[in-house]
Amino acid sequence: ISMNMMGQSMDMDQKMEMGSKMSVLENNGSEVKTKMTYEYMAMTMENPMTGTMEYDSREDNSDNLFGAELDKAFQDMLETEIIITQDNRGKTISTEGMEDLAGGGAGNSQGGLNFNSIMGMSHFPEKAVNVGDSWTNVYDDPASPMKFDITMTLEKVANGKVYVGFQSDVSSNDQF
Repeated sequence: ISMNMMGQSMDMDQKMEMGSKMSVLENNGSEVKTKMTYEYMAMTMENPMTGTMEYDSREDNSDNLFGAELDKAFQDMLETEIIITQDNRGKTISTEGMEDLAGGGAGNSQGGLNFNSIMGMSHFPEKAVNVGDSWTNVYDDPASPMKFDITMTLEKVANGKVYVGFQSDVSSNDQF
């Protein structure tokens, strides 16, 4: 992230890793209902003003002021089961369970997590893919100044489970 403030440029490098687990609850062919839980969150931020700040929910953060604050901020999210209904291409139709997170819930564009908006794009490719294949979706969130470049990779298929990894690069979309 690069910001200009009072004629000065400040660059900040931020990396976030979130581990989640999804289980299929129902699949009727046109819609899929899944349960998602976040298993962990980790973050590293570097900037000239504060230096390096790190957080990992899998570690004891009691001696890390930044980490202790993020433990409090992310605790509700790590304990929440989110029910997601998607079409057969992965586009989110509805969510349940995020209503109390981040000041107003999933569809709240007034400071809440706008999960429906962010997840509103279709995630799965139009054509069949093989293990190792990747595809990228670009999404400009209309409720914020954020642009998401999401690259997904079919990592493996084993024991009736599909493992899809993804990496997201988040940037400002010139509204910021």
